Amino acid sequence: MAAASLAGPATSLRASPSSPSSRRARVALGVAREEGKVLKERRSHRERGRMGSSLLATRRTIDRDRSEGRPHRVLASSSSSSSSPDASASASASGRGGGTPGSWNLGVAHSDASARTQREYVDELFKAYASLVAAARSGDVGALARVLETDAYAADALDASTRKIRDAQLGAAAKEACDAGEGKTLEMLFERVDLRTPPDAFAPSVVNSELMHRAAREGHDLVLELLIEKCGGDVNAREEDGTSTVTVLMAAAARGRTACVARLVAAGAAVDATCDDYREKNGRVTSVTTTTYGGVTAAMLAATYGHPGCLNVLRAAGAEMERRRTPDGATAMALHRARVEEDLRRFKTLTERDASDALDRVVAAPSQ
Repeated sequence: MAAASLAGPATSLRASPSSPSSRRARVALGVAREEGKVLKERRSHRERGRMGSSLLATRRTIDRDRSEGRPHRVLASSSSSSSSPDASASASASGRGGGTPGSWNLGVAHSDASARTQREYVDELFKAYASLVAAARSGDVGALARVLETDAYAADALDASTRKIRDAQLGAAAKEACDAGEGKTLEMLFERVDLRTPPDAFAPSVVNSELMHRAAREGHDLVLELLIEKCGGDVNAREEDGTSTVTVLMAAAARGRTACVARLVAAGAAVDATCDDYREKNGRVTSVTTTTYGGVTAAMLAATYGHPGCLNVLRAAGAEMERRRTPDGATAMALHRARVEEDLRRFKTLTERDASDALDRVVAAPSQ
């Protein structure tokens, strides 16, 4: 009786299944469940869409590389969702706001490759860039080879946009090697740079008006040869040297760069080209002038500044040694003889002075 009495009140507390409150509760629960299913399906659809876009972009890159016979690689897992913490961190480090300055300005944001794959590849390029330039400038062939073997430069770029960034870096490194006169590293970089559409640093106007003359003046004969062979440098290009408009051959001959003179002659430089506004003072081209000469040739400059090696190369190449300049009518041979006589007088004076100093030391020495 006690158990029955206890069960009675408890049973009486339950709501009747047919009561209005029970029906409302069941309806609310069903609605909540349906809304939950809809939200879950929407989230799943968005995730599949993002994942499908990444997979499709990666697939396009691989198919394009295979069709063109290029090696391909995937730098980021295509199964990673772009909404993951890693992807967010990558976007923060490499996006438009930082990480790889200037990279997005070259059109990376409009590439066919996935944004995450692009960012990681461009980050690799900028991490390796400092080492690339340092090796090129120092002429360290081994270090440059190691940099070029890294993933940033060994594999082909992902697309046209990332290829533009990579080629710009290689072109800048080649310019550093050129300016430093490091022909070996320049040659290695020229193998990677598409010189059919050269970077701005190696545009024909720059090569002819600046780079060729600098290499000739500094005696960088291998650089000069590469500029001629790879960049189509004009061996007869003229540049204002101080206050005189001279050819590349004149620039080399005036500074005694025999190897450069020989390379230019072999490449077909005009040995008897003349300069009609050559100014000199005390044997050097200068903005402060006393005389302006016309009809000046490379042979005359080699003779004037006492470079018999250059003069011999030019003479063997058929340079006219008796051509006269204006206004004094001097020839290359006459200038050469005058320079030789001057050097002999200087040597004689130095020898007599040295002999006199030696005699004074002997006289001043204490007797034994």
